[in-house]
Order: sequence, then structure tokens, then C-alpha cells
Amino acid sequence: IGAMESINGKNGNENGNKMSDGRFERLNGDMIKNKGMGDGAIISVIGAMESINGSIMSLRSSDGILLSYAITSDFEFEQGKVVEIMGAKNPDSNFIDAFVSRELGPDFDLNLYNDFLTKVLHSNTGRFRECFGTT
Repeated sequence: IGAMESINGKNGNENGNKMSDGRFERLNGDMIKNKGMGDGAIISVIGAMESINGSIMSLRSSDGILLSYAITSDFEFEQGKVVEIMGAKNPDSNFIDAFVSRELGPDFDLNLYNDFLTKVLHSNTGRFRECFGTT
């Protein structure tokens, strides 16, 4: 996925979720598909690449939910590789327009990361959101 030049001016969405430049809402599949989080925003999802069909790539998120991404022709697909993908979440669907990706390595623990998302970052208390980029 091509390099991102600038995200200035993209620090919020219609739902009032404010992000500082360079910070993205970190979500899992359930938060996107079932809870409507990230609509109209730039988001970050970590998961394992599952399949590719033309310009659509499927990613199994840290909680095991399959998400669809629009990718560019130069995207390097490798089934099972764990990656972080940042992109714009379409508010009318669960489709994500990917624009930045990075490999996280074979030892990345998706279950531990999902625990971080659900038990720390997006916990009911919100105690640590400020530390990790969301308020």
C-alpha cells in the first residue's frame, strides 16, 4: 500500500471522535461490524491477511472477524502475515479503503493485542484512552 504523505485536517469525524494528527482509532472487527465504531474516520486494524481477490483483500482482525479492504495494485499479499492497516472506514458499509500498512512479524500475539483493545483501550472506564491516542 502506498506511502501516506499527510493527514493534516483529518483529526475528527462526524461523530465527534477527535484524534491528533498522526493518531488513529485502534479497533477490532467486532467494534467495526457490530458496534458501528470508526464510521467516517481513519482507523487502524491489526490482523492476519486471509485472502485477496483483485483489489479487495480480506483481513482476519485480532478478534477473528473478517474485514474487507480496498488495496492498490502494488500491495504485497502474503496469506497469514500479521499486519497493521490504516485506512478510511466507509460510514455506509464495513468496507475500509486502506492506504498504509506495515508488517508486525510472525511473533505478534493477536490475542494479547485484542485483550489490550477490549480490556484497556476501549474499556468501560476509559481510564487509559488518553495514553494511547484516543480521548
